[in-house]
Amino acid sequence: MNQEEMENLFSNPLARQVMQIPEFMQIINQNLSFVYLMDSITMKEIYDTKKVIITGCGDSYLAGIAMKPLIEFLTGYEVDVCRNIDFSRYYPSTLLKKGPNSPLVILISVSGSVSRIVEAAKRAAYYGANTLAITDHKETPLAKECRHVLELKTPPVERAPGCCAYVASCFALLAFCIRAGRVLRSYDPAEEDRIRATAMNYINLFTPEVITPMAKQMRELAETWKDLYSFDFVGDSGAFASAQFSAWKCIEAFGGITNAEDSENWLHENFLYMHPEKIGTVIFADKDSPSYGRCLETVTVMTRIGRPTLVITNGESKDLPPFVSVCKVPSAPDYRYNPLMQHLPAVLLSSYIGELLGRHYYREGDAGNWKDPSGVYPIRTSKIVIV
Repeated sequence: MNQEEMENLFSNPLARQVMQIPEFMQIINQNLSFVYLMDSITMKEIYDTKKVIITGCGDSYLAGIAMKPLIEFLTGYEVDVCRNIDFSRYYPSTLLKKGPNSPLVILISVSGSVSRIVEAAKRAAYYGANTLAITDHKETPLAKECRHVLELKTPPVERAPGCCAYVASCFALLAFCIRAGRVLRSYDPAEEDRIRATAMNYINLFTPEVITPMAKQMRELAETWKDLYSFDFVGDSGAFASAQFSAWKCIEAFGGITNAEDSENWLHENFLYMHPEKIGTVIFADKDSPSYGRCLETVTVMTRIGRPTLVITNGESKDLPPFVSVCKVPSAPDYRYNPLMQHLPAVLLSSYIGELLGRHYYREGDAGNWKDPSGVYPIRTSKIVIV
């Protein structure tokens, strides 16, 4: 592929951001060094923790869903992932009083300025829970409300629906695992290095030589999918976060009508939608996942009812029925790491559909009341209360 073809393929900011992720994550990895992690939370607090609660809004919430299986596997902690409004307004306060330093509430927000996440931090502290912020720097409003902070210090990227920041938030949760796992399981530094290397080696598999043909395939698929009515995304466990994240990038990139579901519920409900031929359907089918067989059954139904279907997989094409588009992605040695990067083909697809339709990210510049008249987003000015 010559230079002109490459420039055409990565002519929109979101596609360029996808290409930038491995380099971006090298910086995040350096920022979250083990020496830094040792200072982030004490050994006693890690031992005292009986439960971990992760909360955030939007992509930050999904980072918790994506990494929950890995956190539980590496630390042995019981982990709840709560929607931010559920935690700040509905989570029983009695469950925030489980002893000194427990539970540990991890609050994720790169900007650290959203009202609801600040409210959640205030509420957790008010009722005696320990708090750890994952945010861009120690001066964010969220960081100032938390006992501990993991600073991402994200390098600048072009304005586009957030992809780099999502991977960074997922990696920060893994970094917490490295710190907690060392204390709880007393594994040696070689094991710490292996865990970190597993994540970074997987991220680094997404080289330009891998991403470019993937982007070309998604650009061609976008040509045939751009006029579809709506889009359905399917994934299980950590891959459900990949499905929901991909659905939200559709909304942010071009205002698409989307839905996300797991493979079991999709077969209970979503396959009943009218006009299946107008619904672009993306499923994440990880060959090492415990539900891979169920995902294959789901794909069979998708094609039988006439859904235009894209399977994002590290499995074999021979396992899949005919008449599906298959995008092969690199695989980590442990399937629990795959949600770090497996969403990238779907993000590229959204970037190209938006480009072909001539849409603006976040509806910026479009006619209509998409922005608050004052120019101040209500997610940052909403009233904070402690209940």
